[in-house]
Amino acid sequence: MNRLIDDLCHLLYHGVEGVEGLVPLKVIIYILLAYLIGSIPFAYLFTRWYSGKDIREVAWGNVGTTNVMVNIGKMPGILTMIGDVFKGYLTAALGSVSLLPGLRFVLPVAAITGHNWPVWLKFRGGGGLATFIGGALFLLEWYHIAFMMGVWGILHLFIKHPDKSAVAACIVLPIILLASGWKLGPMVYVSGSSFTILIKRIQCLIEEYQKERSIDYNNEDRSGSQHAEAS
Repeated sequence: MNRLIDDLCHLLYHGVEGVEGLVPLKVIIYILLAYLIGSIPFAYLFTRWYSGKDIREVAWGNVGTTNVMVNIGKMPGILTMIGDVFKGYLTAALGSVSLLPGLRFVLPVAAITGHNWPVWLKFRGGGGLATFIGGALFLLEWYHIAFMMGVWGILHLFIKHPDKSAVAACIVLPIILLASGWKLGPMVYVSGSSFTILIKRIQCLIEEYQKERSIDYNNEDRSGSQHAEAS
């Protein structure tokens, strides 16, 4: 993979001698590749294979593990979860073997971005949690992951709304970790991932609010029409 990227860099940027001149272009190519890996819509593919349905038209329309598991079936849900986790793990591993090992903290964030806004599905994707966990499995200690998932779970118990609890967790976790004196690399990963997931969940909340408003308007119009007919 690295040899292929090196060859592509030389092809696009020939005439520049030495690795140093290629570094900015290599970073862009790695990030783009990680985004495209993250954009692989396992939820969509496994749902099509298992049921023939479009997961975007099922229930709340989320292109992620939970929607598949709850509304399509356990087997496609498990396969989706494995695929989404693997995207984060793979991109972290790809960054670790690059000429810039610090990319291992950046590429999974690009994969989460691809998962949340996949180019193949007109930028309508999932929530990013499974892909975040995949990157964390490669980059972080197990007890760090357990702590973060515990904080997220506690917030969910109190807030009782998946997107609102995710928003709260994405705000609280980077603050806690910064106060705990985490190293720069893990902080970059957690903060970047949190910001990406935060934006996606806020988008979901806005869409949910707009749907509720639309339903309210339709109900008001229907009741107004019925009242006019009765009078």
